[in-house]
Amino acid sequence: MKTLQTTSTKNLQKKRAWRAIKNFTVIAFGVGILSACATAEGPQFSGVVKPVADKGDVYLYRTEAFTAGGDAFTVRLDNEKIGELANGSFIHLRLEPGKHVLRVKPSGLLTVGAEAELDLQAGKTLFYRYEFPTGILTNLLFVGAGVVLKDEATAVAEMATLKAMK
Repeated sequence: MKTLQTTSTKNLQKKRAWRAIKNFTVIAFGVGILSACATAEGPQFSGVVKPVADKGDVYLYRTEAFTAGGDAFTVRLDNEKIGELANGSFIHLRLEPGKHVLRVKPSGLLTVGAEAELDLQAGKTLFYRYEFPTGILTNLLFVGAGVVLKDEATAVAEMATLKAMK
């Protein structure tokens, strides 16, 4: 009887181990596929472009994070879609001076978007980072997200490894 129980227990342990390996493989494959879905394909950030006298420049960026790594977020300027912001990417905009609204929204019906009101001056450059809380439970609805104004030194340091969205 002992031999039967030991053999049965060993077989059960083997089945559990194989199941864990299969689950891990499926999850790892899925994460790899999702990461490939939303990546920036433009050139790496090489510094701030010199502004021109009659326009204002805006840099919007998103640092690299595991949370929502495969999701490209919709970017709108004055309620018009202008592109997407992938994990570890930036967008450079050259705009007419004046007031603008910059909005970023992750995909998903229930996700919360974030926006910033810009007062852009000719010949000036503004830097905004899209931020959202992450953690053990990950913030799937992006509550508390923001389009946050950054100083140039911080933004340039954070964008050093980011790629441009095309």
